[in-house]
Amino acid sequence: MEPNLLSTASNAIQVIGIEVDKTQILIGPIKKRLTGQGVVMFESRVITLPQLTIEVNSENGKVNWISRRIDRPQGERTGTRMTAEQARSLSQKTIAQLGQDLGSNLHPRPPQNLENERLWVATWVRHIGDIPIEEESVTIWLDDVSGELRRFNNTITDRTCDTKAVITEDQALRTARETAAGLLQHVYGRQDLVVSKIDQPILRIVYTQPVPENKTETAPRPQLRLIYDVRAQTENGTEGESIPRMPFGVWVDALTGKIVGSGSRMP
Repeated sequence: MEPNLLSTASNAIQVIGIEVDKTQILIGPIKKRLTGQGVVMFESRVITLPQLTIEVNSENGKVNWISRRIDRPQGERTGTRMTAEQARSLSQKTIAQLGQDLGSNLHPRPPQNLENERLWVATWVRHIGDIPIEEESVTIWLDDVSGELRRFNNTITDRTCDTKAVITEDQALRTARETAAGLLQHVYGRQDLVVSKIDQPILRIVYTQPVPENKTETAPRPQLRLIYDVRAQTENGTEGESIPRMPFGVWVDALTGKIVGSGSRMP
């Protein structure tokens, strides 16, 4: 069994403040946490109890996910809704108790009050230098009156990468312009889609899956990579019509200038 699995879960249960029957604990098989592009970030185990589900990172022993089930009437509640500052303060305290340090590299976003769900949501996004890693963040959902933890999601790792671009924005833009049309037709297999506009490149840090040089080798671990994210606006170029379509993204490696990703669902 992975180290710290049950102790991490026990600490989470204590932080939540509920009584559980440990004989009802179910430990599931290894689960892969994927990015929006299907790259494996890490593996975890899911621990299931009648009142909640806890996902524990198999590599570092931290809590990755908590979902708490609360049976409560849907009528009016009594009590005063927490302010944004109160929600932020309680969120910071609870996240620390769950084992995640909110250091200077985790930048907060303004708390959001989801009135329909009666929740406060607070998020911190990991940065390397000034560049955000959108796939790595910690988010907590709290009952907006009682402060009870309802959900928790943590994808923070200690992976790093070079953040000094070698390729300039102009070079990345030129590469995207030269390749966007061909990539668009390759992805969709349609000749009637055309590139109508290409936006300015934005530096981002993303997850990519290196391809092994030899097919018999084990795939290398996923890695963080500094890229220029170049979005191309597309449209249906059939004669007689011009219908806007979803943006098409091109990722240009900021160190080598090579295309390392493309598609319509780039985050």
